[in-house]
Amino acid sequence: MASEDRGCCDKCAKWFIMIINTVIIVVGAVILGFGLYWQLDETGFYKEIFNHEIFNVPIVSITIGALLLLIGLCGFFGSCCEALFLLKVYMGFLILIMLAQIVIAAAGVAMRSNVEEAVEANTLEAMTYYQDETKDEKLLISKTLDLLQQNFECCGVSGPGDWPHSDQDCLMWTIRKTVPYSCCFGIRRW
Repeated sequence: MASEDRGCCDKCAKWFIMIINTVIIVVGAVILGFGLYWQLDETGFYKEIFNHEIFNVPIVSITIGALLLLIGLCGFFGSCCEALFLLKVYMGFLILIMLAQIVIAAAGVAMRSNVEEAVEANTLEAMTYYQDETKDEKLLISKTLDLLQQNFECCGVSGPGDWPHSDQDCLMWTIRKTVPYSCCFGIRRW
């Protein structure tokens, strides 16, 4: 059936699918871009702290962004060009996504405490190497922890007491230097 023979509802559905998939393409490109940035970032901000046996933020972001881009392109061009094969691939992706969401939701609920414990343990371990002259990654660890504390306006994992030799006094930071200066951005909470 030629597209000019279709009624208003068919044309509206086609345009609706094209618009939705344009949004999916943009979101996929943004997620892919952030994933690539995080993976190539010199500070390793998310790689150091959120690196888990299963869950690695940059790699997961790159994968999800690329899949969204692929799905959006299949849906957009399948709808725009009325390509039945692309629309079937698009529908298959939607079914797989629905099943994956169910599995991920169940895994997230089951593994929540494991991920939280791993992030906490990795952060506490990194804190012991802050400004450690013997570590090759001294600058990487220091920049990562400073960025975390500044962005989340916190100090340590559960407070300034997590830092070795902490006296929790930012007013005397220039003399004692017992907590990193980045701790002092969120010190009002402590």
